[in-house]
Amino acid sequence: MKKLLLAAAVVAAAGGAGYLYQNEVANSSGSDALLSQVPADTLLITYQTKPINYYEYMNAFGTAQQPQMSELFAEEELTPGLEFAVNFLDAYVAASSSPESLKAFMGTGDSVSPVIYTLGFIPVYKVQLENPAALWKTLDEQEQLSGFQHELVKLDKVEYRRYELTESQDKLMGIGLVVAVVDNVLTVTFDIPELGVESPLKLAFGLESPKNSIVDSGRLEALQNKYGASNNSFGIVDIREIIKGLTTVDGNRMARQLKIIESDPVLDQLRSPACHTEFTQIAENWPQMVAFAEYSAGDDKARINGGFVVESKNQVILEALQSVRGVLAESNGEQSMFSMALGLDVATLAPAIGKIWTDLTTPEYQCSILAQAQNDMRGQNPAPAISMGAGMANGLKGLSMEMFGLDVNMNGQYGPELGQLDAIFSISADDPNMLLQTAQMFMPELAQIQIQPDNQPVNIGGLLEPYAGKPMDVFARLNGSHLTLYSGEAAAAASEKVMAQPLTANGLLSFTMDSDRVLEVIETASEVSGEPVPEDVKMSLQGELVGGMALDVTKDGIVFDFDYTSSTKPQVKVAQQ
Repeated sequence: MKKLLLAAAVVAAAGGAGYLYQNEVANSSGSDALLSQVPADTLLITYQTKPINYYEYMNAFGTAQQPQMSELFAEEELTPGLEFAVNFLDAYVAASSSPESLKAFMGTGDSVSPVIYTLGFIPVYKVQLENPAALWKTLDEQEQLSGFQHELVKLDKVEYRRYELTESQDKLMGIGLVVAVVDNVLTVTFDIPELGVESPLKLAFGLESPKNSIVDSGRLEALQNKYGASNNSFGIVDIREIIKGLTTVDGNRMARQLKIIESDPVLDQLRSPACHTEFTQIAENWPQMVAFAEYSAGDDKARINGGFVVESKNQVILEALQSVRGVLAESNGEQSMFSMALGLDVATLAPAIGKIWTDLTTPEYQCSILAQAQNDMRGQNPAPAISMGAGMANGLKGLSMEMFGLDVNMNGQYGPELGQLDAIFSISADDPNMLLQTAQMFMPELAQIQIQPDNQPVNIGGLLEPYAGKPMDVFARLNGSHLTLYSGEAAAAASEKVMAQPLTANGLLSFTMDSDRVLEVIETASEVSGEPVPEDVKMSLQGELVGGMALDVTKDGIVFDFDYTSSTKPQVKVAQQ
């Protein structure tokens, strides 16, 4: 199983880019036809309702922005088959430097609509090809370079290439990476001979149809109706099917596959009647995780805007989490290079933790695994300790920091030195003045800060000069809801917005970043320190990635929202000297 997971990671890391062998079996290659081949009991699925430009996506958000696969697996002892796959994927990423080279390498068209799903626990990747011969040629070249060869296998009408990923001498105990093209649809999956009749190869190739497809189940339509709006990319992770696969022997294909290849005491416990019943009840309360996004591109930029929701019907936990939502400071986010905000109503934190703890420890579980976890929790109620700690920050609603710029003085007395910082730090609370007074009790040096809650800026730079080593302007402002500390013009403008913001709960966490501007700051610091910026840091921050994410809780579940824009132009890696 470990080898299968490693093999799956190799393929998934490149978005399923793989190998092919072409066949002529009549099947529609349209997106709807691909989805109709996905069974209703799939553990996960991702798909697009609108094709995306392959080259643009690869350079904006795909693996073209990632380290080489060979670096990711540098600490792993790879079999020849896995090493071949890793090297192939590195070549694939290198080919994304232009639309022409990517199409020549992969054989795809300009736009693609890939589908990823599972047949039991076996992942399947499908994508339409425009010119299979191009990828066939690429694959032959890569085989010649590596000296690693495929095995040609035929299953009914479909011929496919099989790449053995293990070093097993027994073919029945091996794991093969399987590649086929049926009517110009590339299919990448795995072959585990040990599965016998539960091997999903015929389903993966479309030689058999699922008894119940996910399209017929209506779940995709329901997902798009609920989260669709303008979104064109969707995904589901089905927790109920995963639990069914772990707690039964024949409830779905995953269960039947595990019964064949896994003999584990933990699985035996999970399959007991008590564990099956109680884990199923938990899964009904936390049925699935869904993802959705709108992808768009133009003017050398691509944007992906969407969310990820851990859906829940457990209103006790959801209401407890909603009660601790705090204030995320809203300022000049579009101008900042980096920001982070924590929204937390400290006054409700301990009661909320107590409600969650009670909800988790009240049921009398008969399942030994759940009962043991519950017994461990019962002796560790964190609410009292949190209540004591929260008393030190009573009334706190949120913390935030935002950075707009950092100058460097190239003509410093001793060479380049850091200049003016443009940034803001804010505290939102029912009575921020009281929090300041509490902090002054524990940090006597803060007692020098004399400020009234009149919303007027006070320059406290003199207090920081001994630490900064030079004069600097740092201002503090205080009113009945916020305390801000800031320096710089953009931060001063941001403080106006923060100070006027009402104490209305608007989330739990937010984070934004402009990668190019962050890289500028790092390079500025490099000039001052004389230390070069590591190449991998440079590569990870190039690409003009701008955007952020936010964490919140709604009536539907725990929500992660994201919105990112990036350049679709390829990044040129500069060779280290």
